Amino acid sequence: MIDINKLPQVAYPQMNTVHAEEVELINEIEHLLNESGDFTLLSNAIDGLFEHTLEHFRNEEILMKEVNF
Repeated sequence: MIDINKLPQVAYPQMNTVHAEEVELINEIEHLLNESGDFTLLSNAIDGLFEHTLEHFRNEEILMKEVNF
C-alpha cells in the first residue's frame, strides 16, 4: 500500500488532491488483488484508474499551458 501522507506535495492544491485520489485507486487495486479474487471488481477498479489518469493528464496539460510551463 502507498501511504498518502508520504506523497510529495506540489504547488497546486488541486493536483495534490488528484494525486491522493490516484493513490486511493491504486491501493484499492492492491487490496482487490490480495483479498478479493473478484475479477469484475478488479477490472472495474483498473478501468477507473485508467480513466482517472487520462483526466489527470488532460487537466495537467491545461494547467501547464495556463502557467506557460
